[in-house]
Amino acid sequence: MRLSHLVPSLAITAALCVVSGCQSTAKTDKQEEGSPSSAKSANKVAPPKAPSKPSMDQILYLRGVFTWWDAEEPYKVKRVGPDLYQAQARLVADGEYYDFKFADAGWSPGTNCGFLTKADENVLEDAAPVNANCSSNGSYFRFKPTKTGTFGFYFDQRNETPQVYIKRL
Repeated sequence: MRLSHLVPSLAITAALCVVSGCQSTAKTDKQEEGSPSSAKSANKVAPPKAPSKPSMDQILYLRGVFTWWDAEEPYKVKRVGPDLYQAQARLVADGEYYDFKFADAGWSPGTNCGFLTKADENVLEDAAPVNANCSSNGSYFRFKPTKTGTFGFYFDQRNETPQVYIKRL
């Protein structure tokens, strides 16, 4: 085997590698070092996106003593605004509390929403919202209607901490 035949081939290959390496770092006349276009292309990084909230109207139910704590289709929440959901229930004003919470069909963490603190346990009709904890196990809200009627139970995700409130319909 002759080395004299390999030397020209190796020299050509090395020259091509050097030339192609130089071309990848060469700047065009329009792209001067430090120009805004070179800075944009060098630093072009997409900002991180905020995690989106899941659409609760696909998974969340109003569950309570009036549903035997089951996830029933008539009590599935409906979107009534951006990050605002509602379910309805007809309740009798018999002087007793109705215990309830918002949860998915499997009581999953993140969608098992009861009160955040003991102060948030009782929800009053047409009153200020109370805070919810959607990773609760044993906490649930309580509501005692003053008159028999149909009520809207609202689950509000517009703030960092979800909130719950009730309105007579």
